[in-house]
Amino acid sequence: MTDDRRDSSAFISAIEGLRTEISGLRDDVREDIKEIREDLERAVTNYAITHGHEHQAERDDSRAAHDRFDTFIRNAELAQARRDGAIGIFRFVIETLARYARPIATVLLGLAALIAAGSGAIQIQVGQ
Repeated sequence: MTDDRRDSSAFISAIEGLRTEISGLRDDVREDIKEIREDLERAVTNYAITHGHEHQAERDDSRAAHDRFDTFIRNAELAQARRDGAIGIFRFVIETLARYARPIATVLLGLAALIAAGSGAIQIQVGQ
């Protein structure tokens, strides 16, 4: 009977040791998973920042190229208008006014409203 108790206490001791080892492994695995998660979050954040900068650089390059092209076209139109003489310059002015008709109309209507309000033709009452 003594041997049975010794064997069972050795078995229980071995089980407790195994539990301790498993618990230690769990902690190690948890720490490893935490480190991997942090590394992954850092990598994704760095990628997002770098990728965003790349897209911004592409937009800036595209905008600069379009601006250069628009300038080239405008200069070519103006040069053609000069070659065409007075009629060409007149056409260039009309096309330019047509291209910017909406902002020009907005400014003119705003000025007209200010002049009308300043002359008393329009009365603006606020808070009544």
